[in-house]
Amino acid sequence: MRDGKLLTNDESHSILLGITREAVIRIAIDLGYEVEIRALDLEDLVSADEAFFTGTAAEVTPIRDVDQTVIGKRTPGFVTEEIQRVFFAATSGEDRRYNDWLHPIVCETSDVSDRLLRAAS
Repeated sequence: MRDGKLLTNDESHSILLGITREAVIRIAIDLGYEVEIRALDLEDLVSADEAFFTGTAAEVTPIRDVDQTVIGKRTPGFVTEEIQRVFFAATSGEDRRYNDWLHPIVCETSDVSDRLLRAAS
């Protein structure tokens, strides 16, 4: 994030295109942030107001420093926390705007309990 704009690499520059990245881009747009997709360089990162990783395991994880250069105020910034909050609300089904991302799995509680008990014994 720099000057209220989300910056991310384009598909031809050191990035793994994925579902989490696409989700964060959509969330940022829905929150009113401009998104700029282009080739980024190290200066873009170290001069950022805020920075975060996205990914299946990382989800939305703040970046505090790069090669001992502090990013922003070294604490998660407002935008990072806002995107992270909406991301978790979306993936847990709390934010209905993103229900099309979810595929509910329905199973009987007693059936699940029985299978867990059998597996544990």
